[in-house]
Amino acid sequence: MISDKNLVSVVIPAFNKPEYTRKTIDSVMLQTHRPIEIILSDDNSPRSLKDLVDEKNDECDPELIIKYFRQKVNLNYYWNLQFVLGEATGQYIILLDHDDWLIDCNYFSDSIKAIEDHANCYLSIANTFIENSPQTILNFYYNNWHYVDGPSFIKNHLFTTIHPSRSAVMLRFDKLKELNYKHYFVDRESAKLMKIMSDEAFVLICLLASVGNIALTGRVVSVRG
Repeated sequence: MISDKNLVSVVIPAFNKPEYTRKTIDSVMLQTHRPIEIILSDDNSPRSLKDLVDEKNDECDPELIIKYFRQKVNLNYYWNLQFVLGEATGQYIILLDHDDWLIDCNYFSDSIKAIEDHANCYLSIANTFIENSPQTILNFYYNNWHYVDGPSFIKNHLFTTIHPSRSAVMLRFDKLKELNYKHYFVDRESAKLMKIMSDEAFVLICLLASVGNIALTGRVVSVRG
């Protein structure tokens, strides 16, 4: 039984690509922070990911567990993400796509410290390499943490001049629950009526940024596959 203190839930909506997903899971296992729960939902992949998860579960230490789910029908990313979020129990959450991976072993521990060291800070944003490229997602590279006002950041930068990769954003999940984050997701029937296909979850970042401060760094912590 893993402890609840600073539990990080790493949610992975997955579909196929076991060679990437192996790298994704391995990179989480190398994090120095504990405890961690990995929640992987296989979105009805033609080739099941269960054997991979079983193999990795055998390598887990007592403070890291992997929970595996397989969907009976393909949900697509957006609703598969909603599913894994519903299974998460951590105080913190990382949205890790199955073809992204982490490259900074201290990412979780340092992000938690940055958030907890500053009043009313509910998320951190770091930098990401693009696979097979020296290019980074963010165009600044300083390694220390800066704190910015969330509402001003949304208005002036978020998803315009600064468009972070999900894998480099740590979110206070307890605060998201307090803000009733599920209310802001679109359900399948509403999406059908509106003739839209949602595929992202940026609402989570916007919710936390709207009510507090953001810990921001140019330090590269992940790779976008």
